[in-house]
Amino acid sequence: GALPPEYCLWQRRGLCEGPVCCEGWQSLTHERTSGLVELSRYITTIRNGTASILPKPRTITRNMIIGTYSSQECIDNDDGSAWYNTTHNVLAYAQYGMKSDFGGWQNHHTHNLYAYVCSCYGEGADDVFTNNTCVVRSGGGCQFWPPYASDAATRSGPPATNFLVGDNTVCTTSGNVTVGPYRNISLADWVAAGHDSNSVAKTLPSDDELRQQVRAMLVV
Repeated sequence: GALPPEYCLWQRRGLCEGPVCCEGWQSLTHERTSGLVELSRYITTIRNGTASILPKPRTITRNMIIGTYSSQECIDNDDGSAWYNTTHNVLAYAQYGMKSDFGGWQNHHTHNLYAYVCSCYGEGADDVFTNNTCVVRSGGGCQFWPPYASDAATRSGPPATNFLVGDNTVCTTSGNVTVGPYRNISLADWVAAGHDSNSVAKTLPSDDELRQQVRAMLVV
């Protein structure tokens, strides 16, 4: 069995491939659709020396995780998963970028490259999604979330409480991104109205441009 996630405060510089290639707490029979899955339900003193169910924030950085075999997401932060700083990773081919629904919260995704996903994220309370590049594959949009929700309401409801989003680059085949319950508001207009500061929509990068971004992200 896997050690409790408190024993691993860093997941750094790794290559992960497959539907489940690394795990925190959950067994391999649970969430076979993801790359890394975890639950934060341990009492430890690691955070500040006092016994608490609130863990010390853990960092996942400088990894390349490839979501093969129809992976739902590369990192699964749902079902109460919390207190993760996921930064400077390349997360490729899964359905979703950040997934933090069903009680996921306090998950911060920053400075990541999400390559060929159908939806950039599904957020939870107190989550952060900033300074990321999200390359949306042709068609875009998954069962639950649009290609990029920004901080607008969707057909699933309003954005999560205290969700922070901004400074993201969203790449699509058309170079356009629309938000709102009926996806009838351009991202540019939404940002101009005071939402999702500095986020922009662009066309898809070329293969060479994407390779350069991957190398820069992983410092290869």
